[in-house]
Amino acid sequence: MTDQGASIEAEPLSWPRAAIGAAFFFVVMIVLFAAIPNLLIGSEPSQPSKAFTVVYVVVMFALVVWAIAAWQNHVPTAPVTTGQRVSAFGRPMREGPGFASFAAKAAPPKSSPSSAASISHTGSTGHDSSFGRPLKKRSS
Repeated sequence: MTDQGASIEAEPLSWPRAAIGAAFFFVVMIVLFAAIPNLLIGSEPSQPSKAFTVVYVVVMFALVVWAIAAWQNHVPTAPVTTGQRVSAFGRPMREGPGFASFAAKAAPPKSSPSSAASISHTGSTGHDSSFGRPLKKRSS
């Protein structure tokens, strides 16, 4: 158990975990709906065996549909709050060097003569990228 609890939902589902889960689901469906019915029909090809196989497939299909619906409707655990701002898409918003806030991009600070001298000294064009970093001048 971790500090976040014993739930599997403690961390977001990654692409590799989703691919492994899909492959596992595919293998289980092949076993349930191909291998087992083939064994049931192939072992004794009588009429009661065929009827039992049809009932087996219908019951397994109902159980799989129920399990999928139960998985889709489960309530995930509440995410652990870290005090970090979250975007409308549920992703953490980044801050720090190289990541200017939206307010800083919308209204850049007034430049003073000392900051203009420092900009020209560093060789920057004075324009910032969308990440708040100075753009490099392209050579022709």
